[in-house]
Amino acid sequence: MKKVHYLLLAAMLPVAGLANAAFAGCQTISFTDGSSFCFDIAKTGTDTYRAEVSSSRVSSSSLSCKLTLPNNNRIDLPNCQGNFNYGGSDMKVELRADTPNAYSVLVANYDFRNGRFTDGSDSNNRDWNNNYWGYQVDFSSVSTNNPSTDQWIDMTLRVRNTSASYSNYFNGRVNFTVEEYRNGTWRTASSSDYSLERSSYDFSYSDAGERRLTNFLRFRNNGQYRILAQIDGTNYTAYQTFTVGNGNNNRWDNNRSNWVAIDDISTTSPSVDQWISLRVRRDGSYYSSQTVRFEVEEYRDGYWRSAYSSDYDLDRSSYTFYSSESSKSFSSFLKFRKDGEFRLTARLDNGETTTASFYVGRGRNNNASSQIRVEKSGSSSVSAGSWVDLNLTAYQRYSNSKNENYNGELSVKVQKKDGYYWSTASSSDYDISSSYVNFYRSDYGRKYLTNFIRFRNNGQYKVIFTDRSDSSITDSIELSVGGSYYDNTWRQNNNNYNYTNAEYDKLRAVYNIWQGVISTLKRDYPRLRNSSFWQSESDRFYNNMRAVINGERNPTFDSWNRFYQGFMDWFSLTLRTR
Repeated sequence: MKKVHYLLLAAMLPVAGLANAAFAGCQTISFTDGSSFCFDIAKTGTDTYRAEVSSSRVSSSSLSCKLTLPNNNRIDLPNCQGNFNYGGSDMKVELRADTPNAYSVLVANYDFRNGRFTDGSDSNNRDWNNNYWGYQVDFSSVSTNNPSTDQWIDMTLRVRNTSASYSNYFNGRVNFTVEEYRNGTWRTASSSDYSLERSSYDFSYSDAGERRLTNFLRFRNNGQYRILAQIDGTNYTAYQTFTVGNGNNNRWDNNRSNWVAIDDISTTSPSVDQWISLRVRRDGSYYSSQTVRFEVEEYRDGYWRSAYSSDYDLDRSSYTFYSSESSKSFSSFLKFRKDGEFRLTARLDNGETTTASFYVGRGRNNNASSQIRVEKSGSSSVSAGSWVDLNLTAYQRYSNSKNENYNGELSVKVQKKDGYYWSTASSSDYDISSSYVNFYRSDYGRKYLTNFIRFRNNGQYKVIFTDRSDSSITDSIELSVGGSYYDNTWRQNNNNYNYTNAEYDKLRAVYNIWQGVISTLKRDYPRLRNSSFWQSESDRFYNNMRAVINGERNPTFDSWNRFYQGFMDWFSLTLRTR
């Protein structure tokens, strides 16, 4: 097995020659139709610069760009080239490049003093362990770009590469930040100005490069904001701007009360049904009659959501300050009726808000009120000897919505029906890839189990999944197994194949990791990803291995030597194609 093992490792690792390639300091701009060019800014003198294009696969007559400098000045660049002046500090620049059929946005740090891009855009700084250079992220849709305060915004995030409108094989992380346009420049927004349901998202292969983010972002104050999405470890960034309310944010006006606070809280870790006392304060250069309103939220299903009124008691939903009153204390103001993580928000008429968090009883449990569902595509009848794919979904048992924050370890048990009774199936009745399944938050509530189980003998079977920490989270699926499966074990049935037991185990080990190897190679090497011939040969090799494992008559790999030669042919093709 050593030769096969090391060859597979070699196929999965970057070829040494790639690490010696030289990269210029320019930034690659890629479009969905496969066209691209390299953009750079050259320093021509004190505070004078020139935008330049190289390695272009785009007709210059069809290319136009807008460059936004750190001082928010926008420069039109016909053909994406031209001279400009800038005398400010080093910060991010933004380039929007347009062709008749597509556009691309690049946000990157530029060192104006030395005249070069930073963030690893040259060969000395670039992170060679990062697999996602060349990908582009964008917001393909947004529910509104002119929301009211406290209005939740839904967005669709898409990651694409230079050869497709979206990337089926992107499984990296995208980070989010929120900025506010204030005093003539974009600055990091205060966390009190917005609610963001997650600061990053980890794509999985099942996302196919696209993710719908529901109730993702809301703003608490009027103003101009934008959210930036950046592929982790690269400088590929997209942004979406919002004008909230009337777009004016006068929170920095000293002639108005500009903040509110909740303090003197009797406890932030109450028991169920324990009353909480607290004080609400406001401050400013002068006071007027103002109303403060209260709302209660619960962290549920991975998001902050309005709490159910049955889960808490609130003494009042609002209070009006007298003009001379700067604070108000409340006794027995709030209590909660169940365990969980909650927060109380106080909001003044002028939009100023503050929150106080409470961990009730055991606090947050991402698996509380969760349930799982196990399903199989198509009929529940399967053939003996055929591998079965299963799908698992975690959901909220009351709302029936997917619980994207579920995490837990599921045990797997197999039962067989004997007459009217179910009993534990014999290990000789089936093969299973694992006796447990780990759900992670990065699975976002769904798990695909490919080639998970196969049955060797006819009969009625039940596959049961149960959360190891909460046995009430469980589900099962019944499968009817028919057909003939030559014998109970591969070795007994296939003694005419020219494999030793050890050689068969090696073939089976390669078969088990094959799909993961192919996905990794397609992700890392665009030429492999775009080669239909290489893909078909990879599938043919996989099917030939499966024929041996399923005990088919006269398989192509009817001996170890033929299997090994087949692998060497595929490996040689991979090296030539990549």
